[in-house]
Amino acid sequence: MKGHIECFCDECYCVVGDDCFVGVDACKCMEDKIIKIKSGNYIGENAVFQKIDGKLCLLGVDFVIEELEGLEIEMGECEEE
Repeated sequence: MKGHIECFCDECYCVVGDDCFVGVDACKCMEDKIIKIKSGNYIGENAVFQKIDGKLCLLGVDFVIEELEGLEIEMGECEEE
């Protein structure tokens, strides 16, 4: 699934389509989920979702991304919690 990250309260989602969840696909970003970054300074890099001080971030080999809003990513299929 390719999309961009949208965060609400303490949860983030990979959203395919526009900014509204009505009629679009959305998948919750889960801890330990590996993704590929499709925009920003780390295009093409793999990273994993991890919580740092209670906030969901992306950890790469030598980088941390704390501001996830709007970041374009590619991830596998949605999983049940």
